[in-house]
Amino acid sequence: KPMLLMMHIPVYAPGREVGFGVGHPDWNAAHDTSFELERRNRWAAEGHKPETFAFYDAVVSSSNLMATFTGHVHRNGVDVIQGKPFFTIKENASGGYCEVWIIPAPKKQE
Repeated sequence: KPMLLMMHIPVYAPGREVGFGVGHPDWNAAHDTSFELERRNRWAAEGHKPETFAFYDAVVSSSNLMATFTGHVHRNGVDVIQGKPFFTIKENASGGYCEVWIIPAPKKQE
């Protein structure tokens, strides 16, 4: 059946910066320049775990995924990966929201 995926952090989209989303191939400690400013642990030196890349691959290659809706980056946007739209939604603290309507297609006449 068709599926929508809603999650907090977006997935990596080719052309986006390394900190944009989950699954960027260059995500690792060497590229983490904001951990002190953000007062958090530094990204892992070895980068993403194999499970993270497996999740990314499962999401972008899913045959029944219609769209993905995420937040985290505090701006509206859309990336198309393997023909599927991946929407990012601005944070609600500044008025951002996304209203999703699911309207069934009319049944085919025989």
